[in-house]
Amino acid sequence: MNALAHYRAPQTVGEVMSSRMIVDPLRLAMCAPTTDGAAALVLCSADYGRRLTRKAVQMVTSHVAASPGDGLSPVTPAANAAYKASGIGPHGFDLIELHDAAAPAELLQYAEIGLCEEGQGHHLIRTGKTSLGGEIPVNTSGGL
Repeated sequence: MNALAHYRAPQTVGEVMSSRMIVDPLRLAMCAPTTDGAAALVLCSADYGRRLTRKAVQMVTSHVAASPGDGLSPVTPAANAAYKASGIGPHGFDLIELHDAAAPAELLQYAEIGLCEEGQGHHLIRTGKTSLGGEIPVNTSGGL
């Protein structure tokens, strides 16, 4: 539904599964094209913005967030630092956009930002909680 998306036509499961293998199990159609990018921004009314007593911008690299080889993502410490600085938690937003450069990223990041327990992201999708019009819409732009 995003008129500015690089790919605007739906892809069938067959088209996705027949695309070139990148790294097993990810295929080309499961990965973001290089023309996509990401940024984070919290939008609110000017009146609400003036009433906010705390605001936050956080950046964390994998070198700070994790030891080499431990498999930890910088997403959790960055999100937690932003929540602490702003006083707003993961369920305090009307909409969330996540950087989902490959197909499983959004599901993993649901837990990493605190929307659910680890390994439970698929339940948010299956129950429609992250859909447009759901409890906490995620990547309504279509994501990467």
